[in-house]
Amino acid sequence: MATDPRIHHYIPQAYLRGFGWKRGEKNWHVHAWDMPGQRRFQPNTKNICCERDFLKFENGEDSPYMLETGMAKFENLIRQAILYVAETKTFEGEPRNLILNFIALLAVRSPEMRENMRENHERLLKMVMKVSMSDKRYFEATLEKMREEGVTVGDDFTYEMMKEFVDKEEYTIETPREHHIVSEFKIVDGVLKYLDMRKWKLYVLSDDASFVTTDHPVSLTWFDPKNIPPAMRHSPGHGMKSTELIFPLTHKTLLHGRFDHEKDEVEEAQGPMAAACNSRMVASCYRYAFSVSEKIPYLIPPKNLYFDDQMQARMKEYAESRPKVEKPNVQSWSVRDGPPIPQMIDASEKEEEDWHHPRFDAIFGPRK
Repeated sequence: MATDPRIHHYIPQAYLRGFGWKRGEKNWHVHAWDMPGQRRFQPNTKNICCERDFLKFENGEDSPYMLETGMAKFENLIRQAILYVAETKTFEGEPRNLILNFIALLAVRSPEMRENMRENHERLLKMVMKVSMSDKRYFEATLEKMREEGVTVGDDFTYEMMKEFVDKEEYTIETPREHHIVSEFKIVDGVLKYLDMRKWKLYVLSDDASFVTTDHPVSLTWFDPKNIPPAMRHSPGHGMKSTELIFPLTHKTLLHGRFDHEKDEVEEAQGPMAAACNSRMVASCYRYAFSVSEKIPYLIPPKNLYFDDQMQARMKEYAESRPKVEKPNVQSWSVRDGPPIPQMIDASEKEEEDWHHPRFDAIFGPRK
């Protein structure tokens, strides 16, 4: 009897293999850089970027592991698409659509993103709880309604008791895993639409350098941050015009997407370009970076280029040497006009059939 798949990878093994090497008949390994821990190790891809029951979905009807099974089929298609793009040096047609679906998934799905969503829900619900405790009459009316709906509420459940509990805030609010999963697939639709509207450059390394990836492999940033209000610089949206996105496909290929590129195209790249991308990827990782080699190209500000295995030590040294308080380079603006607000791409006329991939929907069902 086959056992249920309980260990689910939020960064698929099929993707991480593009940044590692095969050891034996089945095992793939990568160099893993634990950035906060200042250590390196060589894990099997089976044992990294995974979590028990991450995609378990209980609806009382289907198998709770149906989604993980479907994801395995989708990841197999992704592996084929990535290999095709890397070998043919083309980014078009079905492989392009599959990879954009994959990027959209990785952009919204991670334990860190789920915890961030949970914290936002918790803050909102705690505010609602405090408002509901602001008037005893409202509390008593709520209890009466609950009793009318058949909810058992004891007489010892008093307003004073509940208000003290709410005011202390010594509690947390959990979000069901199923709610996270449904939300993620809804967000994917919005992200995917804007990914398809970008024009992509496929960079192919022609020397001994290599790209790295991370546990946060979709890096979205402003390409001219000094013209962005400081409060918005660390949270660009996928539909904002002044943004660029990089996504390492393999240790030799990388995608770079912008709205102002004229067309999809392929460009040759070398060490300095890989160094700039690697530093940006590592700077935005949650914890881990992954590479095929111990020696990688990277940049340390302002423009120090290195190609060695000392990235962690050099980055730590740079971080510790920076001034603790930096004055942001704020663009001047008038009180009347306010700060410059980044513009958003208009995607209102883009039809769903233009960017939904049929195989994606066939595996996971139509998205509503």
